[in-house]
Amino acid sequence: VMASIRWLLLLLLLCSMSGRAEPPAPCCYRENAYTKLPYLSEAAWTDAKTPVGGLSGVWNPTVVDLDGDGKNELVVEEEVGGSPALFAYRECEEGGNNSMISVAVCADLIVAGGSDGSISSWNATSGNDVFVIRNAHDGPVRALAFGPGPGCQLLSAGTDALVKAWQAPSGFRMNLTIEANVTDMVLHAGTNYLIACSPTLGVIAWDVRVNGWRHESVWRHATAVVKSLTLIGSRLFGAGDRIWIWDASTGRVLSSISEPSSAVTAFGGVIFSGNLQGNIVAFNSSTGLKLSPTVQAHDAGLEVKGLRVLQGKLLSVGGFSAAAWEVPFTGRLLWRQNASLPINSLA
Repeated sequence: VMASIRWLLLLLLLCSMSGRAEPPAPCCYRENAYTKLPYLSEAAWTDAKTPVGGLSGVWNPTVVDLDGDGKNELVVEEEVGGSPALFAYRECEEGGNNSMISVAVCADLIVAGGSDGSISSWNATSGNDVFVIRNAHDGPVRALAFGPGPGCQLLSAGTDALVKAWQAPSGFRMNLTIEANVTDMVLHAGTNYLIACSPTLGVIAWDVRVNGWRHESVWRHATAVVKSLTLIGSRLFGAGDRIWIWDASTGRVLSSISEPSSAVTAFGGVIFSGNLQGNIVAFNSSTGLKLSPTVQAHDAGLEVKGLRVLQGKLLSVGGFSAAAWEVPFTGRLLWRQNASLPINSLA
């Protein structure tokens, strides 16, 4: 049990690492690479923003324009010599170091998409590199999913508005390209449907065939505003302007809950939802009624990036931490793992 949890933590912490580059900074924050600046004194905040808690204790990461140049800096509290200090992360220019912003798993293969457009992979048992695809996309790799058929066919979506297919573990390019601005995607193995959410297409399902990797659209909800998807059995959950539940095979809307969400999962008739403010709340999947208080689970103002129920525990990532919660969810924290950089994904 503990071994499984340790491996899950490895997967999610991969997304807070700065690739294989030697310098520990910059990090990746909502698809923007930031370089680390020298630490700030409290006086540096006088004309910008008074920090919550100052340098005396708990600090909530804040995005603010420190120098009035129209570009925001991400300010966090870190420990220096046993004492807390404020650090700012400033947006990188072109050519900044790589950060992992998406992750997927197939058997013993861990694959991560980078902010520089590359795709990297590791063996989950040994930790050794398997393959690296340089310039897989012209821009950050937003989403990864494994396709149908034998082996591990990998699908990737980038900010270049392309979905591509790769053979894993070789990393060879396969004959599939879909022109779509996709922010997240999942593969429904029962139908070979690749289901994606897009700011321009809404939520759309393509029938992806192994033979020739041809594709065709089979259902679509053009008006659905969704930023992330979770597939549990035949039910598809969408997190966005509200919580959506679809039948993954037909696209039929099963229900929806009028609650903004950034990440969602479900277990035993309960829907768990995280939002842009770092909160988590539980709902009855049949009635949509709240089953729990709204819990401040992660850094205030930084969204919950991922949720998953594993071995009877609710796992969550967001801001600068990963956490496990007791199920049924009441807000009782089992453990928390802090990271020096924002965690962007959970697999």
